[in-house]
Amino acid sequence: MKNDQKIQLAVSQCLIGDNVRYNGESKKQDYVCDVLSRNFDLKPICPEVEIGLGVPRKPIQLVFTENRVRARQVENPDNDFTDALIAHAHSVAAQLQCVAGYVFKARSPSCGVNSTDVLDLSGKDVCESEISKKSSGIFAQVIQSLLPDLPIVDEIVFEDPLKKDLFLENVFCYVAYKKDPDNFIDNYGFRWSLRTGNSLNDIGLLSADDFKAAFFTDMNKEISQQVLVKNISGLMQARSAVFAELTANAQELINIQFREFRDKRLSYFEFYFRVVEILIKAGCLSQQNYPEALEIDLRKAK
Repeated sequence: MKNDQKIQLAVSQCLIGDNVRYNGESKKQDYVCDVLSRNFDLKPICPEVEIGLGVPRKPIQLVFTENRVRARQVENPDNDFTDALIAHAHSVAAQLQCVAGYVFKARSPSCGVNSTDVLDLSGKDVCESEISKKSSGIFAQVIQSLLPDLPIVDEIVFEDPLKKDLFLENVFCYVAYKKDPDNFIDNYGFRWSLRTGNSLNDIGLLSADDFKAAFFTDMNKEISQQVLVKNISGLMQARSAVFAELTANAQELINIQFREFRDKRLSYFEFYFRVVEILIKAGCLSQQNYPEALEIDLRKAK
């Protein structure tokens, strides 16, 4: 990817305002249309339309039957589109090699991400003893399995400032790995450490391939403010890795930033950038291994 090219994100087509839903309407999402569209090259995808269901169309739903979840038409359950959606997902996944993230439509039987209701044959929620009441849509489920490192969310994350920040961070880290896998550990290990609570010393035990797998598995997991605060606090209290050689003054400066973040007076990005600046000035983090381009990209995407 050339420097002047925008990063590509796949996105459910209804979220950009296109009238492709079953009822002939859209589900335009403001952050997608106002911010992501300005900073990224959006690749709209509607699997239900692309397998030929048309607009408008009779709605489908997820049904638990034959020991699995299937996508069937609400009005006529004999019309089953599971296999068509699975086959199409395999075809689309092969075309997503240049995409750095995917924003799906929540609660959709094709595109939901762990948010779509699963019903039994009578139309009621299935029992928890049989299967989870929530599932990913059939199409999204296959994309997740075929591209496990790809940052994948639904539009609901943009309602939460922390989740939004973490998704954007994951997107830019994914691009960075594709560009320079050889130096990825050095440049992005600190981010992994903050998010997971693992010491940078642990990275030395991993091969480059193992770190890459662990990095995206860990970074793509949903994490709450409370858990993130706990992870960061644990690293600081243990004086782990880059925190080990801090002077008392630098430690106090970081503690101030941490309290601001903990109390939600600083965003995660603001906290991260300030801590990195303190660590670089204290000589605990190499400027060479701090990807300034990522900071610029993240600030622009806000």
